[in-house]
Amino acid sequence: MKIFLSYAAQAWLENAPADLHARIIEKLRFFADQPDPLRFAERIFDPLPYRFRVGGYRAKFKLKDGVIHIGQIERRDKAYK
Repeated sequence: MKIFLSYAAQAWLENAPADLHARIIEKLRFFADQPDPLRFAERIFDPLPYRFRVGGYRAKFKLKDGVIHIGQIERRDKAYK
């Protein structure tokens, strides 16, 4: 499965420290390589219907036509406000 990063998610990653950037990308690739990535996702009631947990961070996304569209990446404490 492919991953698409929104402008906001891409900008967030570009400003993240290199080790965090690498860890998040690695985890997102892991999810995308799974036969059923939604098995690792949690359903949320937000404009973006799902989220992946990556340590203390959350990647909110939607799934459309076999592509994971990452809309936001945020620290856990800011992701639910």
